[in-house]
Amino acid sequence: MADLMYSAVKALIEKDGKYLFVGAELGEETIWIPPGGRLEYGESPLEALKREVNGEVSLDVEPGDPVGMYHFFHGPDDEGEQVTLTLFEVEDFSGEVDMDTEHAEEDGLEDYRWMTPEEIMEANITETLRDLLEGRIF
Repeated sequence: MADLMYSAVKALIEKDGKYLFVGAELGEETIWIPPGGRLEYGESPLEALKREVNGEVSLDVEPGDPVGMYHFFHGPDDEGEQVTLTLFEVEDFSGEVDMDTEHAEEDGLEDYRWMTPEEIMEANITETLRDLLEGRIF
């Protein structure tokens, strides 16, 4: 079992009652996640959130309050790197979603969807994210 761990930030972006999720390749399936990513050394979480969201989906975001935290293991059988994520509400955003970026390709992101809370709960998302959203947002 690996003992590597890193922190990441994710953005809960809402538009007309739907939330933006991106599809990430995970083996032979797609897992749906809010846009965002890893913090770089010395970077604040809000700086990282703005940089990562812009790099993945080409939106400029104004982060709001944290919704909460969740985690997952990046590897088979819940082994590998442990990722601890903080999910932030987004108060405002500008731009149009565009995933034709090198950043999105490097992260294995292949698609995006604006989903209702019900669609998110039925989608392939991590259990810890589902628990966070069920308890705090939906």
